[in-house]
Amino acid sequence: MTMAPLILALAVHAALPAPAAAAARGAPSGSQQPLLPRGKRSGLESRVATLTRALGLDVKQQAALRAVLLDQRRHVQQIWSDESVSAADRIAATRKVSMLTADRIRAMLNEEQRKKYDPPLQKHPDDTIGRVHMEDWMKGDKRQ
Repeated sequence: MTMAPLILALAVHAALPAPAAAAARGAPSGSQQPLLPRGKRSGLESRVATLTRALGLDVKQQAALRAVLLDQRRHVQQIWSDESVSAADRIAATRKVSMLTADRIRAMLNEEQRKKYDPPLQKHPDDTIGRVHMEDWMKGDKRQ
């Protein structure tokens, strides 16, 4: 199993809006960080810590990563708060933001860190057996 899906999932999760429960707890709005119980980290800080451990990020890279993830979160929140955009278009736009975020993260990494962030894909010999293409599946095509 490669780390790329995990890292992409962490990046996407970082961009998702905070749960409404935070507002219900009286968490401050705007740029202020909500108060967290002692020993708890925000989702963003948890992702920065995870990537710092996995990739060996220095302090400057950690600050750059925080900025990239905050920017990603802002863009995704804008996408999902625009009610004029269809759900399918929101998903596509979110994926695009995630891919651009991954590119921005790659750009701030050194060569060794990029290898860890994007390990080479290991092709399975039976990779295409049983695979259904998304377009066929969405059309209800039963071909496999």
